[in-house]
Amino acid sequence: MIYLAEDKKHIGLEIHKEEKFLTDYLKSQEIINCNIQKVLKKVVADETISSVENAKNFSKNLSGILSLLKKSNLNIDLIQELIKKINSIIVDAPDYEKKIKTFNFLYSNHLDKIVKNTIKLERFLSNFNDYLDESSNEQQSENTNGENILLISEAEQKVVLPYTMENVNKMLIDDPNKYKTIKDVIDNVYTKPIGYYRYSSIMRFKEAFNLVRKREHGSFIKALDLGLELFSNYSLHPAVITACKNLNELDIYLACLEYNELDDFHFFKTIFKMKPIVSHNTTKNLI
Repeated sequence: MIYLAEDKKHIGLEIHKEEKFLTDYLKSQEIINCNIQKVLKKVVADETISSVENAKNFSKNLSGILSLLKKSNLNIDLIQELIKKINSIIVDAPDYEKKIKTFNFLYSNHLDKIVKNTIKLERFLSNFNDYLDESSNEQQSENTNGENILLISEAEQKVVLPYTMENVNKMLIDDPNKYKTIKDVIDNVYTKPIGYYRYSSIMRFKEAFNLVRKREHGSFIKALDLGLELFSNYSLHPAVITACKNLNELDIYLACLEYNELDDFHFFKTIFKMKPIVSHNTTKNLI
């Protein structure tokens, strides 16, 4: 909830804190969603239907899990709606009080549904703790980079774009013939050779142009303007532009970069892994 006060700066801080809470809460719900999908895959893979009774039990179990998955998807949709509403609040705009009241109304209604659903989901998942712990360990060995991380590695000669396990698992389920493991999805969908960004100025222009035209469906002129603006921004790695989902994310990143406050950029974390410096000095003893 956001409480209206005369001090707009205080309201701005409250909005920021609430947005951070919702973003973190969304991540926790995405983990729950992924775990339910893992259980669903396990049940489908393990069930042996050898009789009518087995078939009935399987159908009942499957129906129950799908119902819970639906509740989990609803939780994610409701939180995303709240995040969208809170991002639309601009304290200096004349309608900010009206938007805050709308957000508070939705927050009160949505949070009640989310909490009730979450209790049911966590109660269900508690029956599969051993399996999920084992699955998590396997996943950890496959995925050393983590979610929502932009990895730019000269040492490994690759760039890994930010991803969420929700999206990765969805691809595994939607296209099982193409992707067999988490690593398959990450390598094929989210990984680029570092050579792709070799000509950084040209790639800044290209990625900025594509961001406006393909992801934002903006005009040719707007895409051209942004491409030219970022062409000579030598402190900006072009992979950051690729990683940004929309112009809002890119604008916030650029502002954080300008004021050296990248810790305040919460959409994804950027990790640079450089090649080790090899010394060519053959002198063994220095006096």
